[in-house]
Amino acid sequence: MPIPADLFRGVPHDPEAEACVLGAMIQDANTWIPAVTRTLTAEDFYRPAHQLIFTALVRMAEAGKPVDLVTLPQELTGAGLLERAGGLAKCVDLVEGLPSAASTETYAASVRAMAVRRGAIALCQSVANAAFDVTREIGETVAELEAGAGNLRRRGGADKVLHVSAGVAEVMERARALQAGGNPMYVPTGLKSLDNIIGGFGKTDLTVLGGATSSGKTALADTIALNVGIMGGRVMVVSLEMDNAERAKRLLQSRSNVPGQFIKFGKNLTPDDWAKLHLAAADLDKTKIFVYAAGNVRPSDIAMQAKLLASRLGGLDLVVVDYLQLLTASQYERGASRAEKIGGMAWELKTRVAMDLGVPVLLLSQLNREGVKGNKPPELYDLKESGDIENHANGVLLVYRDQKSEDWPKDRAWVKVGKSRDGQVTQWGQLEFGWQAATTTFYDLDSPPPQPDTWRPAPSDEQPVEAAPVPDEPPVEAVSGPVPVGAREFYAAPRPEPPRDENGEQPQPAAVAGLD
Repeated sequence: MPIPADLFRGVPHDPEAEACVLGAMIQDANTWIPAVTRTLTAEDFYRPAHQLIFTALVRMAEAGKPVDLVTLPQELTGAGLLERAGGLAKCVDLVEGLPSAASTETYAASVRAMAVRRGAIALCQSVANAAFDVTREIGETVAELEAGAGNLRRRGGADKVLHVSAGVAEVMERARALQAGGNPMYVPTGLKSLDNIIGGFGKTDLTVLGGATSSGKTALADTIALNVGIMGGRVMVVSLEMDNAERAKRLLQSRSNVPGQFIKFGKNLTPDDWAKLHLAAADLDKTKIFVYAAGNVRPSDIAMQAKLLASRLGGLDLVVVDYLQLLTASQYERGASRAEKIGGMAWELKTRVAMDLGVPVLLLSQLNREGVKGNKPPELYDLKESGDIENHANGVLLVYRDQKSEDWPKDRAWVKVGKSRDGQVTQWGQLEFGWQAATTTFYDLDSPPPQPDTWRPAPSDEQPVEAAPVPDEPPVEAVSGPVPVGAREFYAAPRPEPPRDENGEQPQPAAVAGLD
């Protein structure tokens, strides 16, 4: 939103820096036009004349025209803009007034900083006007503020165009750390068979997990979230169809290896079950797993809650969103088709959560109706309502269990790596996991958990089973499964201390419930 020059006294701008940037672009077009256009646009210049000259210079460079004090006025004259741009004398003054072309990057940085300041003023004015409009949803106003702030943050950051050597150095350092068995650069899932294929989740990755209804996609996501949490990771689970207690029950039954039906109804729990539940509850109490359970949730709401929680914890290691088709599109997409809304929400989660916060996002997705017909394993094109889901994702996992065939083992599930930008893909049947329906748990076939009793007679009314006492200090490893190599080192790595207020207290994020 442009700011009228007379609206504020002393609108931030640097006319001398603007003139120096343009002078350098005229004096040495081959060097400075490509360099300056990496960071500046015409709108970053405050003076209209400077905007016109910048636009003309960029247009000439793109057309392969030579740039000098003869051709630039000719270009402006041909467009009927020479007089508005200040005439020939203005072009000459820009070159003659340039102190040193060697400082052009510094001049450009000043121009950009002033543009960001003006953008912040315009955003605040727009949001203030929206906040005074009581007929407008407050969520829309907050979303506008967050989107605008994100754009300003990206504009005010460092140059994103880096020499390839910077990326090479990062890759080499990552390889050294992995070879030494130290800190892995990816977040491990805790399922060794899967980690061996994809290497874990990258820090800015959006990974989509698709599957038919009741195929186990939520259970697989919960298994991964629980593994990451038990290994010390900081996890936020966005639960759009289960409340916090129901989500906690699923994690508790998986960790304790006590069938969920016994926990739900409570009548058949034995003293041994209670002991396992106490141990598992103590394990979960020590994790940093948090649940954001709500309805009518937008991607911007998830981004806001994730930022609050990351600020409290000093960062996040995994965000699970269950699931995409239950999200609410933002106001900006209300006129779009359903497919466009789905693709837009996936992209927003990738940019505003995964990339902005540097945290992997595991996004669950339903399948199209055609994808579940015939009880066949799904493919990438079966992801529901939008091909953009696949396009935006860094990786796609598909889960399948044959629930109709008598020949299919009831304790088996297939997972297919349908897309992986940093690893290999697999075919159906190549990656097989154990499936424990009683506790909704996935596990590696070489390390199965004990099989729980799924049926037992109910205790008599005369002799009810009493809950076992809570152990004083339950060992965290008492019911733990195997931990992937390097995983504990990853989560034990030093992290910055979370911010605290003047009383030494950590700020509490709103509307995020813990497992306690």
